[in-house]
Amino acid sequence: MSKEQFIPYVENVHSFLLRFQDSDLIDGTLLVQHNLRAQYPVVVVYNNANQVVTDDVDSITYLDEDRILLDVNDFTPLPGAWHVRVVRD
Repeated sequence: MSKEQFIPYVENVHSFLLRFQDSDLIDGTLLVQHNLRAQYPVVVVYNNANQVVTDDVDSITYLDEDRILLDVNDFTPLPGAWHVRVVRD
């Protein structure tokens, strides 16, 4: 197997990135208003060490095409700044 990696070119991808910290949470949750008009967006959560922790998040609730609710209660209080990226095609 070759050591080269295939990186596909993706056209017309839209994304939203939000930096957040513990003071932005309400009862361990964060309302993310991404305005991407996406029925099934992809959500990726990064901790303060830039590690992907999406699988460890309590829940990600899709409220509508423009908003998600991120529950990170198990991580509170959050150390440092975290990020959430929302992507739609």
